[in-house]
Amino acid sequence: MTVNDIFDYTESFAPINTCADFDNCGILVGDKNQTVTKALVALDITSSVVDEAKEIGAELIISHHPIIFAPLKKVSKNSVVYKLVENNISALCLHTNLDISPIFGVNTCLGDALGLQNGKFIDGTYAYIGEINKPLSAKEFAKQVKEKLNCKGLRYTACRYSLIAEIFGKCQYAVIRLAAQLH
Repeated sequence: MTVNDIFDYTESFAPINTCADFDNCGILVGDKNQTVTKALVALDITSSVVDEAKEIGAELIISHHPIIFAPLKKVSKNSVVYKLVENNISALCLHTNLDISPIFGVNTCLGDALGLQNGKFIDGTYAYIGEINKPLSAKEFAKQVKEKLNCKGLRYTACRYSLIAEIFGKCQYAVIRLAAQLH
């Protein structure tokens, strides 16, 4: 299997053409024809993630956040990009295209984990909205989120409505914002 074979598979559920205009997704470092026997999955590609990939013999790191986001002006010896190249480790980054994937997408998976019903993306946005079984107070819903996502802690802001009936999530801000809309 090659880096490109894995990339082609990800195209089936998070196609690059769905990533946001500002984003940088795809094979960002390495050779698409490189053979892959092990891959490491990470949220961000840091120096310690590259060390771990090297330690386990991974030829590919698949990350959510792009290793190259803004244009690079230089690649110094102590940069993570340099370290990837030096260790012959490729980087496949799936960011906003994975956020909005209806199959394995971040927002879809969060909605499923929270038990949202009738979940869907709001047209033309990365926002996901769904309904919960019964209206809950912000405090009750926050407790439910904490339990279902197995969080050690959770912050929330009580909204002006007493009950929450619909949930609105926008993953690119790395938070679940609550939108109350009573019927």
